[in-house]
Amino acid sequence: MSIMFRNSNESLEKELAAEDYKAHPVRNTLAVLAVALSAILLGLTLSVGIGFVQTSARSLGASPGPGCESASIYGDQEILEKVRKQPQVDWAAYVRRCSSTRLHNREFHLLDVYLLAADETHYDKNMVDLIAGTYPQTANEILLSDTMSDRLGLNQQVGAPYTLKVVVQKDNEQADQEIPMTVCGYYRNPIRNCADIYEEIYTDEAFIPTYNPDLPAGYDTIYVKLNNLNPLKFGHDKDEKLSELNAVVEGNGRSFKTSDMTAAVIIPMFLIIVCIMLCGYFFIYNIFDISIVNDIRFYGELKTIGMSSRQLRRMLFWQMNKIACYGIVIGGLTGCILGQTASGKIVASFAENIAMYYEPAGIVITFLSGAVFAYLTLLVSTLKPFRIACTISPVEAARYRPKRKKGAFSIISFALSGILFVVVYTLGMGFSVETQVNRRHNTDFQIRHKGILWAQNEPFTPFDTELVEQLRDLAFVKDLRLYYIARTKPDFQVVDGNYWYHTSAEITPEGEIAKDQIAYVKSTLPDPSDAKQALTLNERGNLPINVCGMDEQGLLDEMHWYTVLEGNIDPDKFAQGNYLIYLRNAFDHNRHQDENMVYAVHAGDEVNVTFYDDAADRYVDREFTVMAIVLNVDPYGSGNSNHSNIWVEQDTFQGIYSDYKNLVGAITFNGADAMKDGTVLSEQEQQAMVEQVMEQDGNFQLRLDSVCQERVYFIERKRTITVFGAFLVAIIGLIGIANIINTVTTDVIARKVEYAAMQSIGMTRRQMEQDIFRKYARYIFTALMLATVIGAGISYMVGSGVMFNFSPGALITALLIFLLFSALLCVVMAQVLTKVMNRQSIVERLREIV
Repeated sequence: MSIMFRNSNESLEKELAAEDYKAHPVRNTLAVLAVALSAILLGLTLSVGIGFVQTSARSLGASPGPGCESASIYGDQEILEKVRKQPQVDWAAYVRRCSSTRLHNREFHLLDVYLLAADETHYDKNMVDLIAGTYPQTANEILLSDTMSDRLGLNQQVGAPYTLKVVVQKDNEQADQEIPMTVCGYYRNPIRNCADIYEEIYTDEAFIPTYNPDLPAGYDTIYVKLNNLNPLKFGHDKDEKLSELNAVVEGNGRSFKTSDMTAAVIIPMFLIIVCIMLCGYFFIYNIFDISIVNDIRFYGELKTIGMSSRQLRRMLFWQMNKIACYGIVIGGLTGCILGQTASGKIVASFAENIAMYYEPAGIVITFLSGAVFAYLTLLVSTLKPFRIACTISPVEAARYRPKRKKGAFSIISFALSGILFVVVYTLGMGFSVETQVNRRHNTDFQIRHKGILWAQNEPFTPFDTELVEQLRDLAFVKDLRLYYIARTKPDFQVVDGNYWYHTSAEITPEGEIAKDQIAYVKSTLPDPSDAKQALTLNERGNLPINVCGMDEQGLLDEMHWYTVLEGNIDPDKFAQGNYLIYLRNAFDHNRHQDENMVYAVHAGDEVNVTFYDDAADRYVDREFTVMAIVLNVDPYGSGNSNHSNIWVEQDTFQGIYSDYKNLVGAITFNGADAMKDGTVLSEQEQQAMVEQVMEQDGNFQLRLDSVCQERVYFIERKRTITVFGAFLVAIIGLIGIANIINTVTTDVIARKVEYAAMQSIGMTRRQMEQDIFRKYARYIFTALMLATVIGAGISYMVGSGVMFNFSPGALITALLIFLLFSALLCVVMAQVLTKVMNRQSIVERLREIV
């Protein structure tokens, strides 16, 4: 009987791996530090970036329902119970309207203030936190925000009396009713960044049966926190998921705020993470490349005594995983903790107005994400060195000599850091308040009727002619002009007891403009035969279309937001009254004319347009020459023309519409630097005088926008962006410094034998320092050129969006800082490395090639 013993060297393989690991304490330490640094930077960037972007998005785009980013279903108590039973809903809050429309107190003339009755879930989940008093308990108690307290001068006095002018529903009609209330408490306004246009006052649900029992049910707000949104879509699937929920619970519609996580935010974040991973790749690759090169003969000897390539690979990967374990745990936790602490302190210290919106990124998600990215970086970085070690033959290993690093490797390494630094510095530090303000305003003041901006839930109240004259009489007002927007009655419809105002003019469908509208819609539909159905005629057989009247200077101001597709803008010809400007589609900001489509109207054409004047119940036939065809391409848009399809001169407009005095849609004017008597008024003083005139007028359907208001908003936004930018710049600066140190060090060490040979034939230490400096200064200069071209391009593209702006001055500053610090670092590195390498004698270094 023979006994077979199977020999296994598995335990020996682990022992060799452990012994080889112990034999490289410097390499291991550097590798762990490199992995840890990568994990710290990734964890820090993810934690700070996600937390700060979410905080900034919630604050800058603050709207009702901040706890769920305004996602809501319209319904009643029965629908609420259905919503709460759905598995995709984490929580649902119920908010009932108590007034048929906005409150009509005169002091709210520039605000949309709504009286609401909310449940406890809304108070808790949507951040309606008490700062004084209690929540409403009776029909005559109200809860005010701290911003409303400041506006009314109540000094957060609990028990203060206040009378509300509530719009109540009676027999399908709306009527104002003054109701005395008592302030029971105050809350910190969670949507304070829009407190200049919107406010919420809360009362008890008993208010409705007590004072407004006929208020139609079924259209109250049910805020929902969904748990089935795809995180990779950054909120852009909210509409789809809400529509599905609305269908399941048989709700009466849905509402939501468009996601702020646009490509302008996501792409820079993605690029930063990719650049950090690439920098980590260079760190780790250099370390393991040198380690493998130095030990290549040892690995060849192991193969000589029988170790297979697979065993050697397992041995090396065992070491890599041990390094990864130490580095990721240390770096990942450190990065996440530092990130959460840093972002919270930054927000609290430098951005107080958005501090209440701060919610740190989940530590588990950021740690796992950082760990995965760091491990993938380590894995990719070691593939090439490990492949060399595992595939080289023993004979080749004995003869192996390290190759000099290619300059392209170092240039790419430096350029990555430079590009990242240039982009973040340019966008963060170059944010300009004046640029942002000028993008949105070309006049100092702009008063628009809300009815030309969005649907109103009460009958239309036109501009009062006395208001126009009072504004014109203000001593500082100049360049006042009117924009007329045509509309036909009925200009509203009643749906479930609510008024929904809409604005539209009418023309007969036989003219060239109507035919062109059909041709345009036909070019946008998958089935061209649906074009006529898409342009539905009204009960009079007319085509609804938007018509605007303005003077020649108003035309020039409005063209700030438009581009010309055909023809030319000539204000003198426009003033003659027999020319029109034509906008085919009001909402297509990107689509130019289809070259293959035969349109019915072109610049220079003579067209006949028959307008319907509802005030006189007549049709007015006019002939025009099409001066130009325009397209709305500017994302900021003033909205004075209501993006009307037809623009005509204001005298012509007045000749068409007999009720033109009630058709004013917007008023714009500038403030003089000094009045006739030499008195100079500040922007704030001018703003106050305009607000006073509007308060006396008392029309709640007017909206005031001004350069003064916009400047205050963007000053705060600049502060937030600059602080966050400075923090990111500091992180990226550390990445760049570490990258340069690592690259220069590894490259020079790889050439230590070469330097020893040159020193043996007469190279001095001074010459050695100069050689190191010249080589890497040349690389840095080349990297600077790449950073200039690529970094400037990225900065310009991102800066052309809504959130940022491109600043040439900030770009130049960033390039100078990068050049200065890089050159200084190379000088220091040349001196230090020369000193370190000369600790060994020339003979000792030359022996390494034997």
